[in-house]
Amino acid sequence: MNLENIEQYKSTILSKANCKSMVFAIIVIAFLFSSCNSDKDKAIVQKELLTSAMNSLYHGDINEFLNHADYSDFNVHTDSIRRNTIKILLQEHINKMQSKGRGVKHIEATDAKFESDSTIYIFYDIHFNNGTKKSLSQKMTCSNGEWKLRMKD
Repeated sequence: MNLENIEQYKSTILSKANCKSMVFAIIVIAFLFSSCNSDKDKAIVQKELLTSAMNSLYHGDINEFLNHADYSDFNVHTDSIRRNTIKILLQEHINKMQSKGRGVKHIEATDAKFESDSTIYIFYDIHFNNGTKKSLSQKMTCSNGEWKLRMKD
């Protein structure tokens, strides 16, 4: 082995060591950034979904709301009967609120708390047209990669 080959060999070893060090540094930095994100940061999608679904509900688009809801726990036998039953109940709720002069101005998601990777509670405020607000929470679950608002009877 001549001197030129030795220098080339040292250079190769050093570049491999540098590459391993850089990969390790990138992994450490990625871990630090991911662990620094709070549940609030991770819950942006769920908050937006809840806000959109609730705004649809309170502005009369019950079908759109139900597209984002998991109502499988309702004690009704078929999906179509279950969906129609829920539509009737939701329409009665909206009519009752409007008759009391409590039309909804907008919905605002305020906080989120993960219970597990597939369950989150979204805390939100309903702002009414009369200037009042009501604070509530909504459980959401993830099934097959899709987040849904959990509804029970």
